[in-house]
Amino acid sequence: GVKDAEAAKEAAEAKADAKDEELEEMKKQTSEDAISKRLVAVMTANDGAVKIAGKEFTCDSLDALTIKRKALDAAGIKCKKYDNWDKGPEAYVNAYFDA
Repeated sequence: GVKDAEAAKEAAEAKADAKDEELEEMKKQTSEDAISKRLVAVMTANDGAVKIAGKEFTCDSLDALTIKRKALDAAGIKCKKYDNWDKGPEAYVNAYFDA
């Protein structure tokens, strides 16, 4: 009767709590994963930027694309297809940067 119903209700609540905790943990991992991916992209862009623009090159941006654009500018590489690197689409900038 009543005891069984209460036990079933408690079991269901415990399961729901466990799911919530699992979900929170997954959210944490996802955001940590996103942060680490971004850090890797920024560090890679900075390494490449120094190779292109020289050891003196610095950029405090946390956006890989911005770093690449500034490095190409700093290196004196002309953007042929667009007025400047800031106007160039991501794929175009990346292609030049990685060349």
